[in-house]
Amino acid sequence: VVSAGTGLGKAAAVWDGTRHHPLATEAGHADFAPISPIELELSNWLRGRYGGHASIERVISGPALQDIAEFLVASGRCKMLPGLAALPEKDQPAELTRLALAGREPLAAATFDVFTAVLARELGNAALEYLALGGVALAGGIPPRIVSLLQQQHFVANIVDKGRFTKLLQSLPIRI
Repeated sequence: VVSAGTGLGKAAAVWDGTRHHPLATEAGHADFAPISPIELELSNWLRGRYGGHASIERVISGPALQDIAEFLVASGRCKMLPGLAALPEKDQPAELTRLALAGREPLAAATFDVFTAVLARELGNAALEYLALGGVALAGGIPPRIVSLLQQQHFVANIVDKGRFTKLLQSLPIRI
């Protein structure tokens, strides 16, 4: 399970033949592993903002949506929306989500392009880390709100893009 909401949680359930045993983690505090130029820039920006460590939770969580948007503005890729900047910080992730789902605002779309690419790779990583042959699940407050963004082909492609393990990941069920 990869759970994106106010933070990022990861867990697994191990079957012993009789029942499942949950394995909780603090995996949200593991390093963010950028793979593209924009993600490398974002990682460096986050390190500067948060004192040297850029955790995966800084890229996949509700507060991360605001950070990604601020990075996109600071890097000159997008323009800040006056209406967004006027909102209290706690309300900005929900507004970015609403705008991304409406499909009419470049900052929101770009924010979710980064967010969903990293979320997909983290789900694929979790499947490999736990050898989750029973499948993987997205949980938390964000995934149910953005199902239409998660159903896009590039989201699934990012989950399974794991080299020689691509076929294994293609065979696993994905749940929200």
